[in-house]
Amino acid sequence: MPDALVTTQPNKTRISLVSDPDSLPTEPNSSAWTEAKKIGKIPKTISLRNSILLLTFFSVLSVALVSVVPSYIFGFSAVGDISNQLQDQTMDRIKSQVQAALDNPHELSRSLNSTLLGWAIENIRDHCNHYAARRTFFGVTHGTNKIPKAYYGSAVDIGFAGMWNDFGVPSVGCSDASNNYSLAFYFPINNSLLESPTSEMRLNNFFPNYNPTKRAWYIAAEKANSPTWGPVYPSWNPSGITLSVTAARPIYDSITQSKLIGVVGVEMYLYVVQQILDTIKTSENGKAYILQKDTKVIANTLGAIFYDSKGSHYTYLQTKNSLMIKSANKLEKDANGHFKPIKEIRSYSFMQGNTQYFALASTLVDPRGGIEWTIVVLIPRADIFGKIDRMIILSSVLTAVLFIATLAITLLVSTYISRPLNVVADAMDSISRLDFEKRTSKESDSHLKEIRIIQSSFQVMDTALQSFGKFVPMAVVKRIVADTGNQGQLYLERRNVSIMFADIEGFTTLSEMLPSEDLVEILNDYLQSGCGLVMNTGGTIADFIGDAVVALWNAPTNVNDHAMCACVCAVRYLRGMDQLNKKWLAKKLITKPMKVRIGIHTGPVISGNIGSVDRMKYDAIGDSMNLAARLEGLNKRYGSSIIISDDTKSAVVPRMIVRPFEYVIVKGR
Repeated sequence: MPDALVTTQPNKTRISLVSDPDSLPTEPNSSAWTEAKKIGKIPKTISLRNSILLLTFFSVLSVALVSVVPSYIFGFSAVGDISNQLQDQTMDRIKSQVQAALDNPHELSRSLNSTLLGWAIENIRDHCNHYAARRTFFGVTHGTNKIPKAYYGSAVDIGFAGMWNDFGVPSVGCSDASNNYSLAFYFPINNSLLESPTSEMRLNNFFPNYNPTKRAWYIAAEKANSPTWGPVYPSWNPSGITLSVTAARPIYDSITQSKLIGVVGVEMYLYVVQQILDTIKTSENGKAYILQKDTKVIANTLGAIFYDSKGSHYTYLQTKNSLMIKSANKLEKDANGHFKPIKEIRSYSFMQGNTQYFALASTLVDPRGGIEWTIVVLIPRADIFGKIDRMIILSSVLTAVLFIATLAITLLVSTYISRPLNVVADAMDSISRLDFEKRTSKESDSHLKEIRIIQSSFQVMDTALQSFGKFVPMAVVKRIVADTGNQGQLYLERRNVSIMFADIEGFTTLSEMLPSEDLVEILNDYLQSGCGLVMNTGGTIADFIGDAVVALWNAPTNVNDHAMCACVCAVRYLRGMDQLNKKWLAKKLITKPMKVRIGIHTGPVISGNIGSVDRMKYDAIGDSMNLAARLEGLNKRYGSSIIISDDTKSAVVPRMIVRPFEYVIVKGR
């Protein structure tokens, strides 16, 4: 008789044939699978490898912040302090050397003062006695090559005498009112003046209208009533026009000390100041310049031209030197546009293009008056911090390389540590869902003692759980692992389930005929196939009764459409039996195909953990269990393979095609 599904009602039975088994659903919609996914879920965490990497990262970063950064800060501070000291010392050197250069003309003017006091009265009246003037000037200035010119202007008869030292051989000039203040220059004959003060001199040059009382240096001394400086003015020398300044000292009568007799002047070329700036090295690329109070340039190492061949004296703005202009513009000025004096050393910084400059400014005020010069020193930042900047860059590169190397090594070590743990964690997560397909392989075994202990312990637990799952229904094991509800204690609950009883026809007779080894092989193949089909459709193996398999759907976990799942399993059971028969016949374990008889019923049962507190099993009891067993037995009477109850049919039709057969009264009902 063909495979059939038989339905039953109380006192009645109907049988239906399966017409299209291939139309059956391949995968049932089982809530057990969804429930299994929920088991073992853990909150969001960070991996061990990432933890080690973060720990290393912050450790290295902390070391860098604690050691390297303070070193940089203190290094900059120390270099800055030393640089400030050196800059201050440089400024002091410039000021002291410039002051010394300014003191020299005044010292000479004081020497001339005492000598000329007596000479002036006697010789100026003698119509420019150049012999007396020559002896006086040469006696005082002999060997002084720093003084280009020295003058004496008489206030008594407006006479004048002067000495010039421009050509390496002194010359003398005289003028008075008798010759309309025409200045006559005399040079020694045969250049023998230094060897013999009495040697003859000859007239060399002649300048008209040279009244000493109208000269700026004379007026400045007369007004100050004390030694002072005249203003800067263009002066002629053998090289052409240059800038000069004259130290002027008034001479008063020895009795009253109030009557002005005359003024002594000693001229100093400003290139003496320029030479001082050129010889004092501020830094490798440092620059310096000196400005008058009225913003005119005295000297500079910037290469700026500050006077021309006609004697025009330029302000710093007129030089058109951008570096000088930008740095000088930061100096304070009064309402007249003059620089305010800077008592101490003022420091500031500014950017010129892409270069940062540090500037020092200080004002040199000569105590005799007439000179108020502001000295500015410019030092590029690279000259001070260039080496430490390069050291920082090198240190940063080395730190970065070491940092990356440390992270790389840490990554390798952390991977070496975490990889076997990840394998164990993944496998443990699978086991928490009772998925035993993942295994920890030998390749993942760690050489670290503690991790090897964890792996070994896990493998033992894995084996134990797999063995446990073979003795207890897997769904029950899942619920025990999930530890929700009453799984750890005796309990019963009423559930509506679908029950399937499956039995091999004539197995008892066959077991008496076959060797025990063949019998065990057949039974194992059959139960392995049947159990797999049950679990693949969301069912639970409730019990084995010899060769009979008792399976439940919708207990202990919920299974949607459990009646359909049970019927699908039954049809697949028959197909699986066909494959087993081919295998057994090929191996000559049997001589003819074996048949399986299946009974399915859907109805209420009482299920749960049954037994004692020390030993229990999961089972289901009730009339529905008995009815399913009786339906399996009816297959023998009708020669059918699958019989389902009317309750099951109502849940699967029209999706499952059945054929009513007849009405029967089941034993026990």
